[in-house]
Amino acid sequence: GVTGVQTCALPIYSSGQGNTLSLGTVSGNPLFVGGRFTNPAHAFRGAVGTYLAVSNGLSGFNADSGQLTISAWVRPSSKDEQTIASMGRNPDNFSQQWIFGLAGNKLTFMDSFGIDAQSTGVVDTNSWHHVAFVRNASRGIFYIDGVPSGDVVATTANYPSYRNRDLVLGGDWRNFSYTNSDGSKALAPADWKFFSGDLDEVAVASVAQIGRAHV
Repeated sequence: GVTGVQTCALPIYSSGQGNTLSLGTVSGNPLFVGGRFTNPAHAFRGAVGTYLAVSNGLSGFNADSGQLTISAWVRPSSKDEQTIASMGRNPDNFSQQWIFGLAGNKLTFMDSFGIDAQSTGVVDTNSWHHVAFVRNASRGIFYIDGVPSGDVVATTANYPSYRNRDLVLGGDWRNFSYTNSDGSKALAPADWKFFSGDLDEVAVASVAQIGRAHV
C-alpha cells in the first residue's frame, strides 16, 4: 500500500486541457489495484482517514466559469453513503463547495449554490461504472455509463463560483476532524463518508460537458 506524502498515478484533469497533475497528500492505505483500463486504480476500503488530496488547486480550473464537470470510473463495494470527490471543503472553510458521491447505490451531488440531489438510476456494487455530474449555470445532469440519469435545477444561485482548493478523492475533508476545547484536532465520530471500493480516471473540468458521451 501507500502511506505518507507522495505522488500517485491516479490522473486528475482540469478544464478539459489534458493537464495531468500529481496528487499531494496520501493518507491511510488506499492500495493500488488493477484499474478499469491499463493504469492502476486506487482501492479504498471505507477506512477512517483514507483519502487522496490536492490542496493547492487545479491548474487551468476557472472557478468563475459557472460550469463544472466531475466524472470518474467507480467500483463501489458498499451501498453506504460515501464520497467520491469533494472540493472547496476543509475543517475551517466550506464556502463555494461541492460534494459528489453515492448513497444507497444512487449518485449524489451537493454544492453551495442550490443543488442537493440524487440520480434516478443506480450504480451497482462490485462492478465498474462511469459516473458523472455536469452543472451549467442553474441546471445539473447526472450520467451513469453515458446515459443521463436525472436532470435537476438549482433552488437558489443560478451561477456557481466554485473554490479552486482542497480537491479530495475518497473522502470529505470537512468531516474529517473537529477541534477540541484545547485547540487540538481529533477525528469526528460520524459523517466521515469515506469511499469504499475502487476509484479510477477521475476528471474535473470547469466546463459543462453536456451531451458528450460520458464513458
